Amino acid sequence: MSAEKDPFGRFRDTYGRDQAEAWLVIEREAIGANVGANGYTTLRQANLVADSLGLSATSLLLDVGTGGAGRACISPAAGGARRRTDREMLGSAGFRLVDEVHLTGEFLRTARAWFEGRRRYESEMRAAVGDARYDEQQSESKEQIGAIEDGLRRRALFVCE
Repeated sequence: MSAEKDPFGRFRDTYGRDQAEAWLVIEREAIGANVGANGYTTLRQANLVADSLGLSATSLLLDVGTGGAGRACISPAAGGARRRTDREMLGSAGFRLVDEVHLTGEFLRTARAWFEGRRRYESEMRAAVGDARYDEQQSESKEQIGAIEDGLRRRALFVCE
């Protein structure tokens, strides 16, 4: 079964990879820490969330990462799918927006850092994840960077009550 048809296989390939030294260097450069991630939440952003919410080392937090600037929401009463903004979705779920922090600039810097880091350590990364996965990661990153630069993708932190 291909990784596309086997999401658990893709998850294992993405997060169960050999922690090559090059990967650790790239991760530190991209997000500021080594946590076994390949995402876009930097250490500064994680600390911002913790400070904003008064979290401690023993607190639990559910982070819902949805990506994109708008969402498709299925609503039978409304006659089908339509795009909804983050604020609309938060409001319809009963949340009151307390603060919104725009992070798109940092998102772009982080996306570029992942792309450039993998490129700088290409031979080590190909050895760690294989040629096909390396090429896929770089292609996805290039598309992501283009979408951010074109204003099609953004990132924000919403603090709600």
